[in-house]
Amino acid sequence: MNEPLNGNRFLIDVRNIAVQIAALSHGHKLDDSIIANVVHTLFPVEAWASKSNKQRLRDDFRRTLKWDSIETEKQLFGAALCTNTLSYIRQSTKLQDAMLSNPKSPNNSCVFGDYVELAARFGNEELLEYLMTSEASDLGPRLRFQLFQSAAKGCRIDIVRFLYNFRSEDWPWHFESSTTWGKGPLYDIRASVRDPQIWDFIEALRIAHGMYPTGRKQLYGRIRHCAALGRMDMVSHLIRVAAHTNEDRNRHSVCMSFISDYEVSCKLRNEGVKHAIDRGYVPIVELLLDDGADPNQALASAARYGQHKVLKLLLDRGVNISDAVVEVGMNESRTVVPTKLLANMERGPYLDVVGLLLDAGVDVKESIGKDSPLAGAIAAEHTALFEFLLERGANLHSPGTAEECVRRAKKGGLESMLLLLEKHGVDVNVELEEGV
Repeated sequence: MNEPLNGNRFLIDVRNIAVQIAALSHGHKLDDSIIANVVHTLFPVEAWASKSNKQRLRDDFRRTLKWDSIETEKQLFGAALCTNTLSYIRQSTKLQDAMLSNPKSPNNSCVFGDYVELAARFGNEELLEYLMTSEASDLGPRLRFQLFQSAAKGCRIDIVRFLYNFRSEDWPWHFESSTTWGKGPLYDIRASVRDPQIWDFIEALRIAHGMYPTGRKQLYGRIRHCAALGRMDMVSHLIRVAAHTNEDRNRHSVCMSFISDYEVSCKLRNEGVKHAIDRGYVPIVELLLDDGADPNQALASAARYGQHKVLKLLLDRGVNISDAVVEVGMNESRTVVPTKLLANMERGPYLDVVGLLLDAGVDVKESIGKDSPLAGAIAAEHTALFEFLLERGANLHSPGTAEECVRRAKKGGLESMLLLLEKHGVDVNVELEEGV
């Protein structure tokens, strides 16, 4: 809203799109608040969370040329779908025809994305009914299924129910149609669901059409995925469903695994905890721990990703620091070697996390040389952490440690860290061999 007229081309064009869309709904009585509301509608945070959407925005944000009339029309059509501006969609017959005949065509919006997905995520019943019935009837059932699939993925249970019931007598559903390995159309839909009500709706459809209920392995696969997305409601719901699921191993006889369903479920549950810890979703971590996730593996992940709240939660629950299952790495000869807690900090090191670990009993001298937390503090240009580690007994002059600190400081061009090392008696002018 505040971008100057000679500023970023993308922001200016988006504002112009918002002005035109707002004018269609409010006439010429526009003010900044109305336009700002349209902008917020066009760019809700949750709709831009996917990697593909981020990439599309990033590319267009660097654009320096103004959209031509054809490109502007494409963006307006996408914006009209986001805002249910049916008056514009009715008059854009060319783009409407392209959308219905080839949903993945290049005529889709380079900013807003796939037209069918936009209609399913934002469209009301009036808009969707118009799209499904404005073209030849043979395209209606196909478009309805595509909208149904996208609405399920977009967590719109009201639209999922509307689409399922829409002209169901004239256009019967064919969910039984099998694809590779006997997986019907509902298989892909179920794999993208992130809403408890829609999960139950799709699961009821699967069972009604003669399919087996979702097994425990598949449930925990979804739990792992939803834990990474922070979907607390979905994780909680699927845990309850899994608790009442009895896996019928006979129906998996064709593709039996040497690993039991129980072992796979445990592995997926622990991976779900790891993803939740990585992103700091503490309530989901608690939920999965209560469901039986391994707290020792969780503790190692909390240290690795620098999650102070999760680490404190685990310690408060009585997890023993010596039982932590630390992830392993590989040396130059591809031999698997164990990794220490203080040497396994991917997002740090952090002063608060290191303090918690030391207070809980981790030996500050457990990692030296290239794995020394002192070297990590130097690379992070974290003077307070460096001094704290020395106070707690870290040995700067243990084999390879001072050399590694100097190497990292020089590699990062960190003059302040070289001065800090000199202050503690390290010769920073010594010639060093190239690090591994």
